[in-house]
Amino acid sequence: MTDLPDAELITRAKAGDSRAFRALMERHYLLMYKLAYKFCGHKEDAQDVAQEASIKVAEKLHGFKGDSAFTSWLYPIVLNCARDLFRRNSAERVRETAFVEDVALHRGSHGADQEEHAMQAEALQRFAALADDLKSAVLLVASEGMSHKEAGKVLGVAESTVSWRIMKAKQILAGGQS
Repeated sequence: MTDLPDAELITRAKAGDSRAFRALMERHYLLMYKLAYKFCGHKEDAQDVAQEASIKVAEKLHGFKGDSAFTSWLYPIVLNCARDLFRRNSAERVRETAFVEDVALHRGSHGADQEEHAMQAEALQRFAALADDLKSAVLLVASEGMSHKEAGKVLGVAESTVSWRIMKAKQILAGGQS
């Protein structure tokens, strides 16, 4: 079953073939996990998001019309699940990040290592603090290699909106305005 194209697996899964659905999810699980990890920054959260997204796909698969690639339809589902989990866990993650940084800084890192760690931590904090729409645009374009037009289709916005979001995110990440 794993050698069948997505379109065939989707048709079979819509007809109730659980093996076809399982094969489809196994084929795309790594993509879902990687996107979730890039959004959330934590292995456990990424696993939770990928599982939640799989459930959402099962619930919504009947609505997939096939007029775009399955992955284009899948990206927003994963991003929405990641946003939901991130919102639920954001306060806890702020405390956890502060604790990890405090431990790392006091572990005895010296000179350049400590400075590099501090710079990385600051960049990650800035990325984590981006608004969800900015973070989603950056992930799809910079991390997934999508064009602004492709990312716009996935996010349901105009190409120019994606371009603006990328520009705004760059300003924030560079230490500019919020």
